[in-house]
Parts: sequence; C-alpha cells; structure tokens
Amino acid sequence: MKVIHKFIDPEVLPIEFGGKSSVVYNHEEYSELMTKDDTKISSFWATDAQTDHVNHVIDGTLAPEVTPVVTANC
Repeated sequence: MKVIHKFIDPEVLPIEFGGKSSVVYNHEEYSELMTKDDTKISSFWATDAQTDHVNHVIDGTLAPEVTPVVTANC
C-alpha cells in the first residue's frame, strides 16, 4: 500500500484499493458523460476542419490538395 499511496492520495483512492474514497462507479452515468464528451469533441473538430487554412475543405470533408501534373507531348 505504501507504494500506491506514494503516487495516489488515499483520499481519492477507492476503498477496495486501500484508499478512503467511497465513490461508487455507475456505468450508466459514466457512459452518458463519455457520450456527451464525444459529441463535444467531434463538434470541435468539425468546426476546426471548416476553418483550416492548410487543408482545403470540400463539402465539409477534408480533402488533400492535389496539384495537376502537366506533361509535355513528346
């Protein structure tokens, strides 16, 4: 326990791991928070893609810039 407590404060460590925190894990609540976070971050990246000046945006989808190659007729 001394090694764990050296890196993690016993006040925030769950009881089952030798700590003092009695927080109960609720998968439904955690899942809902992760879904909200995923939605927020995807909105951020969608906005960023629309304002990106390095990569061109076509119909909201990032597309690489392609420079046509001109060849001389031989």
